[in-house]
Amino acid sequence: MKKRNVLIVISLAVILSLGSVWAYFTDTVQVKNTIQIGIVEISINEYEKTEDGEEKPYEDPKEIIPGDQISKIVRITNREESAYIRAKVEFQFENEELNGSIGIENLTGVEETNWIYKNGYFYYKKPVNSGEVITLFQGVSIPESWDNTYANCRFHINVTAEAVQSANLEPNYETEDPWNGIEIQACAYPKEERSENRGDGE
Repeated sequence: MKKRNVLIVISLAVILSLGSVWAYFTDTVQVKNTIQIGIVEISINEYEKTEDGEEKPYEDPKEIIPGDQISKIVRITNREESAYIRAKVEFQFENEELNGSIGIENLTGVEETNWIYKNGYFYYKKPVNSGEVITLFQGVSIPESWDNTYANCRFHINVTAEAVQSANLEPNYETEDPWNGIEIQACAYPKEERSENRGDGE
């Protein structure tokens, strides 16, 4: 059975200046027209903790200094059939000479009992049921060593989440490619479009 899958992309752009960091992010979804059996659809939402420890939707901008902890909770929701989920987190400076000075080791709150890192992806080890929400990470630690070299620089944290039907898939986490080379495509028929069509009597 050919498996339906989905691609969600979130880009977080962080602007650094002397003594402070201003953080911005944009949320985009890539959609392709494909016809496959079954329905898989996921979404990503971001939150932050207030000083009182309560969660609220993530807001920009943020003013921080090197060494600070950015509260940024990234959660993935499975909106349809049971699926396996993986996610890639990439850090990229617009000044390429600075690439490598921050990476996945600066993510905080990754639950290692549920996630395993293989070949550039965080794999969630268990099937995620319909309606279930999982947390990828809960924050980003800005290196204390950053100095004026990073003043007025911009870097992006690109989070890509992918899902595939759990039926007929047995991931092998002992290998570097646990999903055995499955090709990932965008969701062809998002839930909102299906709801609109049902409302029109189609």
